[in-house]
Amino acid sequence: MALVLVIGALAVAAGVFAVPVSAVGSSAAEVAKISFKKKLTPGQTNHTIAYWWQTSGYAALNTNYQNRIVSAREKIMYPTGMSNPIILWRTTTNSDSKMDFYQEDIDDFINSSTTVWRKNSSNQWYNCSGEMNTYDWVYGKITLNHHNMKNYTNAVNEVIIMHEMMHVYGAKDIYDDPTSIMHGYYLTRTATALTPDANKLLVNKYS
Repeated sequence: MALVLVIGALAVAAGVFAVPVSAVGSSAAEVAKISFKKKLTPGQTNHTIAYWWQTSGYAALNTNYQNRIVSAREKIMYPTGMSNPIILWRTTTNSDSKMDFYQEDIDDFINSSTTVWRKNSSNQWYNCSGEMNTYDWVYGKITLNHHNMKNYTNAVNEVIIMHEMMHVYGAKDIYDDPTSIMHGYYLTRTATALTPDANKLLVNKYS
């Protein structure tokens, strides 16, 4: 079953991202709340993976989204006042990637979506997004909806991308704490960077 991660709406709420980064902490309960039980399987090491973006055809990413991905990567790898073991590097070879980025342009309220993939007993790839508490997955696919995201600032787009990247790493949406990067609704999320709960998830899963 596909896991479509709705993190926004068409309207842009002015001033949402003027709120301080976060009030959420990194207690065991706060980390557990956003954590699926399983994780992305190792790349070169337990914490080093490659990412890739589509460069041709309908799903190719424009230059601005490419730049936003690079900025989001830096904010995940080097969060202010925190540390984690994550290393992300760009590959131009799709088969080396564990985090793929695509672009679409559809009239829909969804800003972006993420699915994760593994092989079944017949050695066929399948979307295992509904089984992230049961099985580790091999890679994730992130799709950015240009129809909506073109209306947002670069800062907003980077937060949206970070949110989706964290899904690939095994974080899930929550709806009761808008100060977390994993809050599921763009219009009420106040996080502007990686939050302590998400950083601690990365430490716990990938150290």
